[in-house]
Amino acid sequence: MLSKFTIKFLSQCLVLFVPFIFWPLQAETQSENLVTIHLFTENFPPISMIVDASKNSSDPDNITGISSLIIKELFNRAKIDYTLELVPWKRAYESALLNADTGVFSATRTEEREDLFRWVSPLIQNNWVLMGRVDSGIVLNSLEEASQYRIGGYLGDAIAGYLEGEGLFIRYVSNDVLNVRKLARNRIDLWPVVRLKGHWLARSEGESVEELFIIKSTVAGLALNKNVDVSVVKRLQSVLDEMHRDGTIKSIKQKFLFQ
Repeated sequence: MLSKFTIKFLSQCLVLFVPFIFWPLQAETQSENLVTIHLFTENFPPISMIVDASKNSSDPDNITGISSLIIKELFNRAKIDYTLELVPWKRAYESALLNADTGVFSATRTEEREDLFRWVSPLIQNNWVLMGRVDSGIVLNSLEEASQYRIGGYLGDAIAGYLEGEGLFIRYVSNDVLNVRKLARNRIDLWPVVRLKGHWLARSEGESVEELFIIKSTVAGLALNKNVDVSVVKRLQSVLDEMHRDGTIKSIKQKFLFQ
């Protein structure tokens, strides 16, 4: 039987050494909590947008949209700290490309960009489409067939630029919402646009449109700087996959669109 002195001595040893036994686990947990990913997005309704333009664009609660809500839920579930700011696209993209622990969304995942970032995707399907009036009667089987119709685009748009490169003539305006109005007034026949944005703008203008042709099928994701730890990327991807499976992504889309 142990003496009182021996019991007291062992108790003191436990007090001294137990913290060291659990220290590696505590250190690992603390190191995970120290990771903060700085996220940037652009104003691109309904994918990302400001709730109140008079308030701070770096307040996550003032940023909404399909991808923004997906991202906030994703990071909360993954228990990874983040900051979020809405800025012009050029700044958002270059920040993620050049700065450690930084990411940008929703970035179209192209072959040219694939090796520039670590990817968590897909956030959304980001198809480029040709839209028309629901009563237009237009049927397109190829992009070449679109050349016989009046096509509206807006200055600086990547889709319009792509179509010009394919030999199509584009009638430009300064703002894409003007193309919705021109389409409704029969001043253009076809409107090249990102699918989600097209339906959003048409609905906001009280107009009905239909998709006539898919120009290009693409997906958009979260593009993370290549220095972001692989374990963080894997955790985010695993949680995003689960959000697709459990219907979270679909539910978020339904808050904004026609899905």
